Amino acid sequence: MSYDQKYIATKDLNEDIRGTFKDYRKRKVSIVDRGEGQVTINQNPEWSGGTREYETFFSYDGERYRKIPRDEAGQTRTRTREDGTPIVGLAGPFEETLMHEEVVCVTTGYFCGKTATMQITGASLALTGISKEG
Repeated sequence: MSYDQKYIATKDLNEDIRGTFKDYRKRKVSIVDRGEGQVTINQNPEWSGGTREYETFFSYDGERYRKIPRDEAGQTRTRTREDGTPIVGLAGPFEETLMHEEVVCVTTGYFCGKTATMQITGASLALTGISKEG
């Protein structure tokens, strides 16, 4: 399945989200539009060779983005293999969240010890107010 991915300038990012990540200094933000319906986000709780991701969820009401706890973002469950056994790492089980249609996930973190490019993932509905340009 292909997704629509684009980059926007950090200065054009919605102020509700940009204000939450005041220390983010990169010039671009990746926007991944997963189309219509609910979106699944995988969480990996471990450091791996200087790489770590952090997820923050926001709900969009048509005008503003509001930071919400992960348990309000959608149904969270343990990731499993095809045979149904859970996938477990050193820091615990790997999880995934089936997000509601109006929720976006902002992923930040480190890649090889350096700040990773921020990625915002969500359904088309939730991404309508991400950029100042619309």
